[in-house]
Amino acid sequence: MPLNSRHAAVIKRTVSVLIIGTVALAQLIWFAWVSDDAAITLRTVLNLTSGYGAVFNLGERVQAYTHPLWLLLLTFGQLLIGNIMTTTIVISCVTSFAVVMLVSQRIAVSIFTGYAAAAVLMLSKAYLDFSSSGLENPLSHLLVIIFVLLAVRTCEDRSLTTYTGLLCVNSLMYLSRPDLVLIGSPVLVYVTYVLRPRFSDLAYCAVIGTSPLVAWTLFSLIYYGFPFPNTAYAKLGTGIALMASINQGILYYKNSVTSDPLTLWTISIGILVGLFCKPIDRCLSLGVVIYLLYILRIGGDFMSGRFFTVPFVVAIVILARNGFKKPIVAFFLIGYGSYFFKTSVLKHETVANLGTNGIADERLFYYGRRNLMSWKRDYPHFENLWRTPQSGPLPTRVSQKCGGLGYTGLEGGPALHLIDYCGLADPLLSRLPSRPNQRVGHYHRVVPTNYEFSAFADRNMLIDEDIKSYYDDIRLVTRAPLFDYERLKSVARLMIQGSPDLSRWAKDMNIPKYTPDTYRTVDAERLTKARMEGKRWDDAASTIIPGAGLEIIFPSSEKLAVLDIVLDGNDLYRIDYFDGSEFKPLFTLGPKDAPEMAQYIPTPNSYGMVGYRRAVPDGVPATTRIRITPELGDERYAVGHLFNRQP
Repeated sequence: MPLNSRHAAVIKRTVSVLIIGTVALAQLIWFAWVSDDAAITLRTVLNLTSGYGAVFNLGERVQAYTHPLWLLLLTFGQLLIGNIMTTTIVISCVTSFAVVMLVSQRIAVSIFTGYAAAAVLMLSKAYLDFSSSGLENPLSHLLVIIFVLLAVRTCEDRSLTTYTGLLCVNSLMYLSRPDLVLIGSPVLVYVTYVLRPRFSDLAYCAVIGTSPLVAWTLFSLIYYGFPFPNTAYAKLGTGIALMASINQGILYYKNSVTSDPLTLWTISIGILVGLFCKPIDRCLSLGVVIYLLYILRIGGDFMSGRFFTVPFVVAIVILARNGFKKPIVAFFLIGYGSYFFKTSVLKHETVANLGTNGIADERLFYYGRRNLMSWKRDYPHFENLWRTPQSGPLPTRVSQKCGGLGYTGLEGGPALHLIDYCGLADPLLSRLPSRPNQRVGHYHRVVPTNYEFSAFADRNMLIDEDIKSYYDDIRLVTRAPLFDYERLKSVARLMIQGSPDLSRWAKDMNIPKYTPDTYRTVDAERLTKARMEGKRWDDAASTIIPGAGLEIIFPSSEKLAVLDIVLDGNDLYRIDYFDGSEFKPLFTLGPKDAPEMAQYIPTPNSYGMVGYRRAVPDGVPATTRIRITPELGDERYAVGHLFNRQP
């Protein structure tokens, strides 16, 4: 019996669904991995599902993620599946699979266009890299597509109900990633103009449609004490000059042109096609242009291609809605993508590639150890750390970290308190000025003296008056009971007054960094001129350590008894003595060395310089020189006075 045209169309559509779905799912699973930034969110998920709250460090309410909707989705998945890595991969792949199917089957105007759209999607390095990376990209892609479908339907049926749904999806886009509203804003303005609702109807729709955004903002303000994620304060409040940020953004574009040209080509063609098509497409093109300018303004990201995936998906939507304008456009993009696919995507996954200008191929770097196939074989069962009931006060360990923060947090378990000196997960450091010339996305802050001790002792032990009282407010906001009266006063005070005057800190950031070279020599008499407790680390009487360390020369051979020494208290130093033939270790000093806490003498009302007194072990011979070697710290190293006290 011959098939009629309707049956033939159904068969063709079914075949396209099977082919596209099979290829897409296989490719998504094969390229599945989880990035370190995603692991930051996963630690919060494990804390939340274990009853510790939506926090990164236990006992400190800080929103160390930008995507609350993605966090909630992962949390529900974790409660159902019970394995955080499996949960992340499953949700990411399913969401990305839905994106491919919606574009090819619902957005595309023909079967050929569906094949072409799916092919271009799966040939993009950026899209593949972040379709299952554990980050919020898949959810953002899905919401943008749903947003476009609702916008088209609203213009067709002129329904206020659909319009309310459109506003609601726009709110969910914000909760997936706040900057996505830049893409949706022109479309919202146009749809509102088409509907021309009465003011009362518009107000009603706006109240209902923005309720997810408003509800989350109120929750964030009550629970975390701030309306925006901590990551926003860390990355947007760096104090980096406008042109320096734009120059880094240009480098981000250049990196994408070099490593993944198909993605930017598709975005460019999509914008041009959209500008000459239907009003919705013109609005989408305008939204993409605004978003691309925003990427340029903020300096891009350290993950190659990450911020281009949403504009890329929107460009695919524009092209699929218009049949790629001409088949030659589709063939060009598919051919161009296929040519670069082998060199830009199918790389040897175990090769580390840290990139240039601070921009890295993150999937290439992590895939060999963090891919789906290797976890069961190689990865430790860190989730057992959350299943084991915690006894005693937490944290039991404090450490500093920036790069690799996520997996360090997972492997360290809930008892490890991580001080993120890039500020993403730290409520105080995120609000301090960053150092100049830092890697994009990794804006280092100087950790205040005694900050690590404060975390360990769970009390404010800072000695810098500029931020001590400010830290009192932050501690109340992030650690006190939610409805404690003093906490609520601190929340209001921080909202109204903002940060204190940190101009001195910003100035200190411009002091040249410590660079290992050779030991600097200095006469011991120079270090006996004045007592230095309580002085600034860069006081005129301090001796800055610019090289590998400081070698102190005594005027004659001297028997060491009790060393009374002042050092920058924010660092860890090794003291060595010369026995006549070589330098041998004497002891280590510094607040970062936890066993040495009893030897630490805090000096009130001071900045940086703190005193240590240590008896020299018996058997150490007389010496003519000692060395002070910085081992760990903020790269601003200094010594004040040094006295050899006799017992």
